[in-house]
Amino acid sequence: MEKKHVWQFSRVGGVNRVNLEKGSDLLYLDTLDQKLWAALSCPVNGLELDTSTLQLIDSDNDGKIRVPEVLTAVKWIVSLIKNPDHLIERRNSLPLQDINQNSEEGKILYTAAKQI
Repeated sequence: MEKKHVWQFSRVGGVNRVNLEKGSDLLYLDTLDQKLWAALSCPVNGLELDTSTLQLIDSDNDGKIRVPEVLTAVKWIVSLIKNPDHLIERRNSLPLQDINQNSEEGKILYTAAKQI
């Protein structure tokens, strides 16, 4: 039987929202019913996040980031690090040994980061 992920929620401004508190929350994000997402799309411009980063996530270049694009970005980034909890911890840096070198892309990232 497949393990079921237990989501934690909080109520903010009269709206229930899912809490992303652990790396496992990111790993199971694709199982979260989209009816429970706070937003199904957001603009690339005008947010507190770096626009150039958001443009990379906007894979169809339509100026909006939608759920499938978020899921693709999350799947990509968690494949490149050994412990997805580090993404939740809001660290300023990621030690080289935390880069997952089991994929070709991870090896390239490790080599580039080590050279820098």
